[in-house]
This record gives sequence, structure tokens and C-alpha cells, in this order.
Amino acid sequence: MVISGRRKNKVVSLQEAANLVEDGMMLAIGGAAIRDAPNAFVRELIRKGVKDLTVVPTNSSGYHVDILIGAGCIKTLYTSYVGLDYIGAAPNFRRMAESGKLDVVEFDETGLLRALKAGGTGVAFYRCPMA
Repeated sequence: MVISGRRKNKVVSLQEAANLVEDGMMLAIGGAAIRDAPNAFVRELIRKGVKDLTVVPTNSSGYHVDILIGAGCIKTLYTSYVGLDYIGAAPNFRRMAESGKLDVVEFDETGLLRALKAGGTGVAFYRCPMA
């Protein structure tokens, strides 16, 4: 089967991408503790003033998630780790989690990855294969 025509260009500006995110949404976000994170996009979300997000980051998140917490953008966080790698603890995460102002749903790293895989494939769970 041959599909004619060109595909629609899906590249948008940071502002356009941030405008797709609304208060109270669940947002999966990539990046690691202090590298490969979408920091410019995160700063745009903060500028927009988005609130009450449920965020599901990769299994070891850091600076980008910490500044979203500090800006008051995140209500619930699914995570196994939020830190700044060799720099130390993520200060906003620690302060908000200890005070009870941040709802933290803890996962082990494998559990979080399997949950993301299950969600991406449209199933309720992804079982752990026997070793």
C-alpha cells in the first residue's frame, strides 16, 4: 500500500509545546539526574505557571523535576529517585516530600520501567519474567 502526500510536520516551539500542558494533567518526562533532561521545556512550563501536575519521570530524575517541584507545578510524583547525582540531594524534593506537601508514589526502578512499558502498550501491568 502506497500512501501519497507528505506527513504533517509536528515540530513546534517550546511555547507551543508548553501550551499543550494544562493544570492537573499527568505528564511523563525524560532525562536523568543531571543530564539529558528537557530543561528548556521545563522552564517554559514554569513560566506558564502550570499547577497540580502528576509527573512520571524516568527512574532517576533530578534537576528538571526538582525545579518543577520548587515552582509549585507538581502535586503528585511517581519516582524511584530524585537527586542531583554526585552534587547531592534534590533540595526542593526533599523539603516538599518531608513536609507532606508533595504526594510521592515510590517505585523501585524496575517497577517504574515496567509500569511505563505497560502503559505504552495498553495493558494493565507488565509481569516480571522469571530469571
